[in-house]
Amino acid sequence: MGSLEKAAILLPPELSRAVLCFSRPENVREIRLRRSQPLSISVGADNLFINSSGQVTAPSNGMICTEKDLEAVLSAACAGSLYRYEDQLRQGFVTTPLGVRLGLSGRVTGDGSVAELGGINLRVPSSLSGVSREAIDRFKKGGLCPTLFFSPPGGGKTTFMRDLAISLARGALGSPLRVCAADERDELFPDTVRIPPLLDVIRACPKSEAICRAVSLLSPQVIVCDELYRPADCDAVREYSGCGAVLIASCHAGDVKDLGRRPGIASLIKSGCFDLLGSLVLSERLRVEFFPPEDAL
Repeated sequence: MGSLEKAAILLPPELSRAVLCFSRPENVREIRLRRSQPLSISVGADNLFINSSGQVTAPSNGMICTEKDLEAVLSAACAGSLYRYEDQLRQGFVTTPLGVRLGLSGRVTGDGSVAELGGINLRVPSSLSGVSREAIDRFKKGGLCPTLFFSPPGGGKTTFMRDLAISLARGALGSPLRVCAADERDELFPDTVRIPPLLDVIRACPKSEAICRAVSLLSPQVIVCDELYRPADCDAVREYSGCGAVLIASCHAGDVKDLGRRPGIASLIKSGCFDLLGSLVLSERLRVEFFPPEDAL
C-alpha cells in the first residue's frame, strides 16, 4: 500500500477516488477537509483543489466536504471507537496504525477535545529511507554530537528523524548504537515500520517524561526526540543534556534565526545543549544545511 493510499482509505469513496486519481500521488503531503469547503491537497508548497476526476481546478469547482464526511473520516481513523482514542482526541489529533496523523480543528471543549468538528488535516506518512544520509556523513566526519534539526511545518522532520534513528541503530556510523526514540504522537514509528533490535520506542508519552524514562531505565547511547514545542520538553532536554547519551531533537523553525526567536529553544542553544544545528530543506529531495549554534543567536 502506497503512502497516499494509507490516508485515502479513510475518506468517503467519492473523495478517495478523486485523491487517488491525482496525477502526482507520490508528491501529496497533506489532504485537507473543511466543513462546507472544497477538499484541498498540499503538494510541496502548493495548495491545490481537485475535482471528482483528480484534476486541479478552481475552488469553486472543487469537491465540497460535508459534516458527514468529516465524521466518517474521524470514525474510520478511530476504527469506529472514539473512546479508544480519547487521550489523543483531547490533544486535537489521532494517529492511525498506518502512521496517518489527523489534526482536528473546531470548537475546543474544556477537556481539550473538539466538540464541533470544523476541519481535518490528514498528514500523509512518508516511508522514504536514506533521507538522513547527509547527516550520517556529517557525523562520520565530525563525530556524533547533540544536534537540533529544524524545518517549517510539513518540512519532513518526522520522516528524517525516523530514518536517522533507524540508521544509527543499524550501525550507519560503524557499530550499531542503542537508540531510544520519544514518539509522543505515535507517528514516528507506526506499526508498519520495521524496528531494528537496538531501537527502543516510548510511545504515547509526553516527551519530557519519555526522555526521563529513557535515561533512567533504558541506558541509551542516543536519544531521538521529534518536535520540541512545550516548555516541559525544553526543561527535560536541559536537565538531561549532560547525561551521557547524545540527544538529537527537532523543532519547527523557518530558518536558523527563527530558532533564536523561540524563547525555549533559544535558551537551550545558549545553554550549550546542542553542538550543531541542521536545517531540513525539502525540494526534489530532503537536504540538510548545517550551522553552528551561535548562528541562531
